[in-house]
Amino acid sequence: PAAGGTPTPRVVCVPGNPGCAEWYDTFIVELHSLLGGRAEVTTLGYAGHGVRERDGGAVYSFSEQSAHLEAALRHLADGEGGTGGDGQASTAGADAPLILIGHSIGGYFCLEAAREAQLGSRVDAVVGLTPFLEMYDHASPQQRRMRLAAGTPALRALASSLVELVRLMPRFLQRIAIGAIAGLSGRAADIALDSLVRRGHFAAGFRNYVYMGTGEMEGFAARGEYDHNHLRDVARRTALLYTDDDFWAPHAHRDAFAAAAGELTVIDAEGFTDHAFPVCDAQSAGAARDAAAALAQLVPELAQPPAVGGQALVELSA
Repeated sequence: PAAGGTPTPRVVCVPGNPGCAEWYDTFIVELHSLLGGRAEVTTLGYAGHGVRERDGGAVYSFSEQSAHLEAALRHLADGEGGTGGDGQASTAGADAPLILIGHSIGGYFCLEAAREAQLGSRVDAVVGLTPFLEMYDHASPQQRRMRLAAGTPALRALASSLVELVRLMPRFLQRIAIGAIAGLSGRAADIALDSLVRRGHFAAGFRNYVYMGTGEMEGFAARGEYDHNHLRDVARRTALLYTDDDFWAPHAHRDAFAAAAGELTVIDAEGFTDHAFPVCDAQSAGAARDAAAALAQLVPELAQPPAVGGQALVELSA
């Protein structure tokens, strides 16, 4: 428990896609520090997206990921957090405030978790960092091209074959390749290699990334606009943060959501500028500052002076 015997709030970060928890290490450690030990901070990775093989290289659909996440969040809400990737045991019980922070498609999952059919009022607050809630391919050529590539079986197979070819290279050549393809270096390149290239049979990590992306884009395209009634229901306990020039979370969506749900907290990010902030330590630290400021508005006890308690848990798997 936190100081004074009150339950330690549990803050759960739900990633974007790829949903490898290790991408968010800098973010959750910085966020834990900014919250001054007043909360336990956990990252919940997606099935089949981590750097460690747990499932024999299985590939999961978007609907399967949704079901896994719902079950995992319910498990956490019941105070059955287990241990993090650093071996530390969770201290937050079933009566602990549950706060969800979702990045990109993770923002969608966090909002859905707040529905009455899932966790409902057991979710005390939701923060969406550049949340992907609707398709924008009618106005974004980049998103349109990505949807086409992800939805074409021949292109998916070709991409998986190229990733498998990279997997067969020596490590130093793999790092050169991932730098040339994705512009990653250092620790970010290593995480990408371990989670997307080297993990599982025939690029299982990469196929999970693409398969999930196909499901989310096709599902959102079929559904149309996000449920404004639900946004109004959760508006008082929700903050959505947006950056400039982000086709996954464009200003057009920001403005529409703000107009539809007047009590919704909508914030222009100040600490980070890139949708892919987890691959950069400086961007991750800035995103943590923005998330902490949003939480201070939604959860008054997290705006109090620092207390002794809480911990940063590196990873739990869905």
